[in-house]
Amino acid sequence: MVLTSHSFSAGDPVALADAFRVRLMGMLRSYRDRPIPRAWIDVPYGEEEITLLEEELLPVLNQVLARINEIDAELENRHEPGEAA
Repeated sequence: MVLTSHSFSAGDPVALADAFRVRLMGMLRSYRDRPIPRAWIDVPYGEEEITLLEEELLPVLNQVLARINEIDAELENRHEPGEAA
């Protein structure tokens, strides 16, 4: 199963994680050449902080979502279609 934010109900925490990843990637792309304002501090994220988010945070989110896909696949393989979990 391919994990997308459109595959799950709004109450699904996995959908929330995937939606956050998609939104973060879009935000980082859209702010590439300008600072990202922060609501709770007076100093925006600059190029260095944006790079840290891209290089450190996005890979971790991708790993989490990839592991969830693995767990889902294992669960699906253990149960026949239509069988209750």
